[in-house]
Amino acid sequence: MDPQPSRRPRKRKTAIFPLSILLLLATATNIIVYLTRSKLDMFVPTTYKTLYNPSDVPTLSGTEIVSRGRLMLKIVMKDQPRRWVIVDDTGERYEQAGPYPILKLKDIQHGYEITPPDAVPPAKISIHFGFYSSEYYAKGGRTQPDNYWLISADIPMGKFRQYPLSHWIDTFPYIGEDQKAEARRIIRDEMGITGGETTLEKIDKVCAYQIDRLQKHLGTPNDRIEAEISPFRIFQWVCADEGKLWCTQNAMIYHFFANMAGIPTRLITLNGHIDDVITTGHSFAESFIAEQGVWARVDTQANKFYVWNHENRLLNSADLLHLAAIGGVDGLTTKTFKDGRVITVPYSGDNAHELQYFSPGAQLIYRRGSYKADRKILRYFWEPNLAYSLDADYAKSVYLWRRVLLGSWAVLFLGLAGVLIFRRRG
Repeated sequence: MDPQPSRRPRKRKTAIFPLSILLLLATATNIIVYLTRSKLDMFVPTTYKTLYNPSDVPTLSGTEIVSRGRLMLKIVMKDQPRRWVIVDDTGERYEQAGPYPILKLKDIQHGYEITPPDAVPPAKISIHFGFYSSEYYAKGGRTQPDNYWLISADIPMGKFRQYPLSHWIDTFPYIGEDQKAEARRIIRDEMGITGGETTLEKIDKVCAYQIDRLQKHLGTPNDRIEAEISPFRIFQWVCADEGKLWCTQNAMIYHFFANMAGIPTRLITLNGHIDDVITTGHSFAESFIAEQGVWARVDTQANKFYVWNHENRLLNSADLLHLAAIGGVDGLTTKTFKDGRVITVPYSGDNAHELQYFSPGAQLIYRRGSYKADRKILRYFWEPNLAYSLDADYAKSVYLWRRVLLGSWAVLFLGLAGVLIFRRRG
């Protein structure tokens, strides 16, 4: 009797057709979604901490109670120290070896100064801590275990995503070396930057030079300038009276000169829209002030070097977004360029005219350093720019669906490939 024919090849053959149809549909869907994407959806929202606390600065990422009244502070630094010196506000001083310092907590509230003596650059960290023992509560007739209270610290605290400064800083691989060499000459000979200045002094010189040269050329950029990716070439054309520029080009030029002068600087865009109507649009920059470990907003289009409050705290773009929302700009101060010199003026009144861009629906988009040289497909799926806003959460679902569609396509492709290979071997 002849053996019964196997039906497996028929099943495998039958499976090929629906998998092929599904793969074609998934491919078409991915292509359509990609081609119909909006440039306003090329970002995902993140937190204030992530945007304004680079991994280059010390961060308190965790704590551990090692014994009663002894608390390990998991302070993470770019180059992790192995020695620590601790001095509390009673004058007690002690040294420790190890990756993290351990505080000897005093009862109630006290301050602690923590120094890694081998750190470069030097660092001094201030912690205010409260330790309330069970005996303290027992005196009031309350039964409660020891209470450890981290009141404040002058470094970022918590577990959150951090990026190094290098993530934000552009090295301009798309700009020729001849242009970079000429830019360095301008920085040295015309801006007068020697390298011995503080970061704020460098910003003063870059902004004053740029505003002095370009303020009279503000206006609508022509198509040639709009399409050019080299900020230095735009600078040369505008200075030669071959076109005008507005905020985008002004921000690009400052971003270029500042980074070339050794000031870590990133580009920021303000976006906002309701359907086909824009609610805001502006471009400027933020520079990292190494001496203070903070980002400061710089807007050369608006002739604002940087802004600070009554506590001399430099403000970033998100700070101004929140202050604009509550009408809290009174008492702020800024530097500006007027009549050939740098002056300090109140930020409120006429000097705060750019606050019209900080509308409640505004979305701050933080451009990664290499975004000009990035491949769009990488930004589309995996490396979007980050955003901060009062209402930008919808963008999370945009990227989620893109990745779901790509994942579905990959599963179908691998499934079809597996069936074909198995059939061939069978």
